[in-house]
Amino acid sequence: MVTLAPMIMPELSHAFTSAFPSTKVMQVVSDHDTLLHKLANAEIDVAIGYDLQVPEGFDFIPLASLPPHVLVGEIHPFARLSAVSIKDIAPEPLLLLDLPISSEYFLAIFMQEGLTPHIAAHAA
Repeated sequence: MVTLAPMIMPELSHAFTSAFPSTKVMQVVSDHDTLLHKLANAEIDVAIGYDLQVPEGFDFIPLASLPPHVLVGEIHPFARLSAVSIKDIAPEPLLLLDLPISSEYFLAIFMQEGLTPHIAAHAA
């Protein structure tokens, strides 16, 4: 997925080709729905994504548990904290990742606490 590829694919690809030198990894970076479509049509062999809205007929094997995180500038008051609550984050200007499933996931975190985030901008 677009959000995971930069973080994990370099190491994953290197580790896999080191263990299996005769293989070639051809990376396809896309959104959740497109990857599932390509997987269902045997256009790709494996998809790496989140465990969100995985339809029946697909096997999902967790590779890691990654909690939500917040990115702030180095002078932001949150930058010196090891953790913040969703209540602390809600009034702050949010740059919402506006990709299918991702935006719903992040908004649901706020909704579960009865909060509405202050969406300052959208990114896709």
